[in-house]
Amino acid sequence: MNSVAALEAALVNAPDDPLVYAAYADALADADDPRGGFHHLLMRLDSMAVGPELIRTERELHRLWDPHKRDWLLPTRRRFAKVGFYRLDGAVPLVNTAHPTAALADELAASPVWWLLRGLRVEGEPDVPGFLGRFVRSRVRTLQVVGAGSGDAVIELLVSTGWLDRLTELHLPGCRVTDDGALALAAHPRTPHLRPLDLDSNRLSHVGVAALAEVGVTVSPQQYL
Repeated sequence: MNSVAALEAALVNAPDDPLVYAAYADALADADDPRGGFHHLLMRLDSMAVGPELIRTERELHRLWDPHKRDWLLPTRRRFAKVGFYRLDGAVPLVNTAHPTAALADELAASPVWWLLRGLRVEGEPDVPGFLGRFVRSRVRTLQVVGAGSGDAVIELLVSTGWLDRLTELHLPGCRVTDDGALALAAHPRTPHLRPLDLDSNRLSHVGVAALAEVGVTVSPQQYL
C-alpha cells in the first residue's frame, strides 16, 4: 500500500484529523497529483473568515477544479450525480443527486473526487443507511435533503453517528421532520451552531418549535404545519 492509499485508509477512520488530512494533501502533492494543491487550498479556506483573501482562494479553487473535474468524477458517476461549486457552504465542491442509492455512494467513495467533497445535496428519498450512511466517513460539512419523507431518520443518523458534530449547515425542507426530530436536534450541542438550520415546511408542533427556540434556533412560521 503506497502512502496515498494508506492515508486514505486512515482518513476513513478519522476524517477530521487535521494531521492525517495535511499528510494526505502533502502525499498527493509529492506524487504530482493536482488534488494535493486543491486540498491545500481547502485547508487554507477552512482557516479564513470572510474577506478579500477568502475570495481569492475561492477563485484559485475554481481555476484548479475546471481542468481536472472530468477526471476526478468518473463517467459512470456523472450520469447520476453532478459535482461542482454551489452556494450552500461557500465555494466548495458539492455533490448534487436525485439518485441517492447505496451503489452511487459506493461509486463516489471510490472515485478521486471523494475527499474533495464538502457538501451534499439530495433531492427525493435517500437510502438513509446505505447512501447517507456512507457519507458519515467523509469530509462533507453541508447537508441538504429536499422533499424526502424520512427527516427524522436522517436526524437520527446524524446524531447517532456523530456526523452532526461536524456539520456547519443542515437543510431539511419538506422532509416530514416531526417533534421527535426537533427534540433530538434541540438536545444536541452542535445544533445552535448550525448556520443555517433549515426546517421549512415540516411537521412540527409548538412542542418542537419551543424546544428549538430554547437552544437559540430561530424558528419561522414556515417551519411547521
